[in-house]
Amino acid sequence: MSRALFITGTGTDIGKTYVTGLIVKKLAEHKKNPGYYKAAMSGNARRPDGSLIPGDALFVQQCSGISQPLEEMCPYVYENAYSPHLASRIEGNPVVMDVVKQGFYSVSRMYDISFLQRAKELCTQYDVLLIFDEVATGFGRTGNRFVADLVLPDILVLGKALTGGYIGHAVTVANHKVYQAFYSDDDRHALMHGPTFMGNALACAVALKGIEIFERENYMDKIRRIEEISHREMDGFSDPRIREIRIMGGCTCIEVHDSKTLEGFQQFAYERGVFSRPFLKYMYAMVPYIIEEKELVKIFNTMKAWFLK
Repeated sequence: MSRALFITGTGTDIGKTYVTGLIVKKLAEHKKNPGYYKAAMSGNARRPDGSLIPGDALFVQQCSGISQPLEEMCPYVYENAYSPHLASRIEGNPVVMDVVKQGFYSVSRMYDISFLQRAKELCTQYDVLLIFDEVATGFGRTGNRFVADLVLPDILVLGKALTGGYIGHAVTVANHKVYQAFYSDDDRHALMHGPTFMGNALACAVALKGIEIFERENYMDKIRRIEEISHREMDGFSDPRIREIRIMGGCTCIEVHDSKTLEGFQQFAYERGVFSRPFLKYMYAMVPYIIEEKELVKIFNTMKAWFLK
């Protein structure tokens, strides 16, 4: 469940940003993984390349030590030192509420991981191994490179995007505690497990190349763009049969009240050039990161058309 603190005040120079920076700092010190968000900032300086620096966000970032990118913190940054609504008029860049809401929801979801943090604490307390299955969610699918970057498990399982489907391959990563428990020359203690295809040289080479491409071509930016388009196309869409629409990173899910609502959708989508396989009460899209915008819009239009027909 998302939690947010709203820092408000009646005017400039009353210390809102200082208070916010210190609150975020304390939350970070207590391992709460906080995020910062402000709808609009005015009176900002420019970088040498001409882009505007969101000054308040930069202060909070430096004060608290969080690594959240500045571009996530504020959708509207203005140069003129007037109130934001006046600066937006002068600079011809009006604030759009849907953009503000989309940014807030994105940040609140990304930085609200209290459930996983508490799970980690309980596992540590009772000496239980915490295992993350990121076969489907790893490599940016949730908007984070790995959820394990936010909460560190004892064991992490990866697959799918590791080789992009070119060859079967998976990997299990363990922390030092787990690794040492099975590292022994004594066969009564060692993990005597050697599958026929373990350490396949070709699969490992493909995985290394996949990781190289993922980092070199900055796929996290591609994923953020997919999420942005997903919100633009799906936010605000509703139908009495829809329980909830959820968007996170490269995932979009329409959950309906009754699974019968989705009967026939797979064929409906196929006839319109879209492969989509609903599961139980869920119509979902987990698109390839190289998808073109027009292709992504086509998918969402097909999903919406099912409810509008």
